[in-house]
Amino acid sequence: MYGSYIHRTNTKIKVDFQPSRIQVQPNTPYTAKFCIPYCIAHAVLSGEVKPNMFEPAVLFDNSIREFMKKVDIYPSQEMDALYPATRASKVEIITKSNESFHTTIYKPKGDPENPLDIGELKEKFVSLTKARVRQSLGKQNASRPLIQKGSEAFGHTSGVYLGARVDA
Repeated sequence: MYGSYIHRTNTKIKVDFQPSRIQVQPNTPYTAKFCIPYCIAHAVLSGEVKPNMFEPAVLFDNSIREFMKKVDIYPSQEMDALYPATRASKVEIITKSNESFHTTIYKPKGDPENPLDIGELKEKFVSLTKARVRQSLGKQNASRPLIQKGSEAFGHTSGVYLGARVDA
């Protein structure tokens, strides 16, 4: 995965972001959700962004904290001028050999203008509810569907069928 390569090569990541939204050192799961260096470090090292990345044991992981030092946040008046209509940001990855990769995102995935598709929505739903459903149902019922079609489970769902299951 790219994370191990980036981690080993002293790569720097530069992010131009809205000045009012910069937060550098998260100390709680809530503040970590809004900390760009933390979210980028975790995503690069693990290859994913999931709810468990905000658990205290993960939040204070030394490898994530070390990688956060490679992420520089720069206030950007250009990005700030676009807020609140859009939450844009520019990201540039600069390798040890000075090779540069960059992108600008104007409509982040999950925003109303760039919604999750049904597969992503199912994955997000399961990841956000898995632990609680397991706890509520107990292990013997852990593979029961979380949402069923129509009114079979949680009342009218407009025919939406997620078919999500929690693995035991």
